[in-house]
Amino acid sequence: MVVPEPSEVWAWLRARWRDLVAVAVHPEARVVWGLVLLAAVLRLSSLDLIEFKADEANHLWRGLEIVEHGRLPLVGSPSSYGPAKPPMMTYLMAIPLVFGRDPRYAAAFVALLNVAAVAGTYVIACRYYGRRAALFAGLLFAVNPWAVVLSRKAFTADVLAPMGVVLFGGLLAAVVDRRAWGWTLSIVALATMLLTTFSPAPLALVMVLVVVAYRRRVHWRYLLLGVLLAMVLAAPYLYYLGMTRLGDVREAARQVLDGDGGAMRSAGLLPLDLATRLHSGGAIEALGGQASATLASSLGPMNYSVRALAVVFLASLPLLLVLALRAWARWRERIDAALYVVPALWLWIPLLALAVWREPIAQHYLVILWPVGFVAMGMAFDRLLTALEVPSRRTWPFAVSVFGAVWVLVIVLVLAQAYGVTKLYRFIAAHDASDAYGVPLRTWLRTVGLVQREMGATDADQVWVIGNGVDPAFENEPAVLQYLLGPDVRVAFLGQGGHEALLLPVERPGLYLVTRPAQHAMQLLTNLGGEVRGLVALPDGRPAMQVVAVPQYSAAEVLDDIPNRCLWKLDTGLHLLGYEWPLSARPGERVTLATYWALLDVPEETRAHQHSLFNHLMAGDQRVAQIDGFGLPERSWQDGLVLLQWFAIDLPADLEAGEYTLLTGMYALDDMTRSRILDGGEGDTITLGPVRVDG
Repeated sequence: MVVPEPSEVWAWLRARWRDLVAVAVHPEARVVWGLVLLAAVLRLSSLDLIEFKADEANHLWRGLEIVEHGRLPLVGSPSSYGPAKPPMMTYLMAIPLVFGRDPRYAAAFVALLNVAAVAGTYVIACRYYGRRAALFAGLLFAVNPWAVVLSRKAFTADVLAPMGVVLFGGLLAAVVDRRAWGWTLSIVALATMLLTTFSPAPLALVMVLVVVAYRRRVHWRYLLLGVLLAMVLAAPYLYYLGMTRLGDVREAARQVLDGDGGAMRSAGLLPLDLATRLHSGGAIEALGGQASATLASSLGPMNYSVRALAVVFLASLPLLLVLALRAWARWRERIDAALYVVPALWLWIPLLALAVWREPIAQHYLVILWPVGFVAMGMAFDRLLTALEVPSRRTWPFAVSVFGAVWVLVIVLVLAQAYGVTKLYRFIAAHDASDAYGVPLRTWLRTVGLVQREMGATDADQVWVIGNGVDPAFENEPAVLQYLLGPDVRVAFLGQGGHEALLLPVERPGLYLVTRPAQHAMQLLTNLGGEVRGLVALPDGRPAMQVVAVPQYSAAEVLDDIPNRCLWKLDTGLHLLGYEWPLSARPGERVTLATYWALLDVPEETRAHQHSLFNHLMAGDQRVAQIDGFGLPERSWQDGLVLLQWFAIDLPADLEAGEYTLLTGMYALDDMTRSRILDGGEGDTITLGPVRVDG
């Protein structure tokens, strides 16, 4: 063993530094740095305007399990059609969460991966298809509006493009350059994509076809090494599949064979249409939701670039086939047909597979075509310019002018697309696009900041949300608030099933975040002396969220305000304290029944099941009206809470005037078993009334 002298180590480091500087100042490197700068500016600016919904929040929640608790999950988030995804996305999100739980860290991490994908696309295309095709491909990839939008979120589709670049480079290295390591790299890259989400499955078929078509070029030991490494990456998910006896696989196969969820809705030309949009920036105005027409008109010149680039993309698809067949037929010219066979298979196989797919597809499923789609578009521009450079045509004034016009067109298209990206985010910052793009992260951060400030000012121990949805696992608003407020702030979401409900400030101050119209709740909060402590507006200036603080009341004060007091205890830990029937109830009207419940001694196993109240209006033994539901999800059942639950009951138009009886109680939704009455009662039904219906 020879230990180098310090002077030798220093000389080696200086030599490597000189090599690095030489590479950095090389004209080729300047092009790459220019593309990196362009892509980075568009992807890293205005990170507080990113989409942040249930999918993104739940990916980050799972990543926090690794960072904060050291628990390695076996599976990821549920897929759109049932089976759980593999956990690769969770592992990736754990990386930026090391620096903090702010979603902008994750957005910046994903954006940087996609900036690297733009640079990698140029490098790969330059090596195999020429500098000019690479420049076109890199520019179009860098400024494409969909490529920017789908590169800034903690979402599975947003990390596929960087992996696709690695897979594309590995395949070309393996097949064209006949580098053995290319097979290992390709298999690992493909496995990483499939362990992130299921949408890259058609690329597995592409890999099989490439291996079969170029089996004489396959280095089987390196391919096997890639398979072994892929199995190591997939070990947690494979373990999960073994534990569940392939339950998810069987369910997925059943849905595919049965065509559940809208058979054949994605057949035909829809995948081609979606792919064209992704590569041209088409239909980006759909992110504006109800304001899409306004957004479309504000995009201006980008609308023209969309049409031009759609033509280029559609032309590039048959062009790849022509180039592949031409290279195959002219093998004596020593042009390797694999240069065009690989990208042709990459584009055509997913499009054909999705054309016959029996389940609905979403636009982001076609992200698997990146970066090859942009490389194909770059090749189309390059072939056009090459045709104009034929020596016999070089002196033609028309050809020269067309040659210049093509370059001008490319520059105009790039500028128009970049303008469209900047205009899109300016639009999101100034308009309400909550029904499509969603409420931007900026608005949620302001809301959370307001809640946290008022938590300290009011000494409230939790915030009660009267909003849109109650399930953080699937619904956007609860998922976002649960993530951004946690773990320091306890949150209870009210209004399950659309039934208006309110937790009363009994022996504790109440802090309420109201994000939707709630007539009964707001009226009562006002009567209780509630004070609006702050408003958060949507980007268009309309107030959307408000924080209301209510002083605490004693239990005796609350009980005194209940119109019809009683006391019934259920075995679920709920105590009925009383009810209120409207003073005037007429046939054909919708009347509001209010019931008051206290939660005391709630059994732990009760929270594992979902429950509902039943409310029956009875005329003797005949049921004349009914309403079921419960506005407080079980995970928020805490001892000491007092819940006011409203129900809107539609009275039949032919109902006779007179006195009626109310029957109420609770049942479990999984087996419809009713809760038993304890302490002074029998059976499973509470009888209230009589209540009056006027003629």
